[in-house]
Amino acid sequence: MTPTLTPPPETVAPPAADERCDRCNAAGKLRI
Repeated sequence: MTPTLTPPPETVAPPAADERCDRCNAAGKLRI
């Protein structure tokens, strides 16, 4: 259960990257 509670950074990286992309796109649209 310990490894399940603490997943590797790889599994946490993809979702975080998607959120960052969304924020970047939003910022780009606001700038445009």
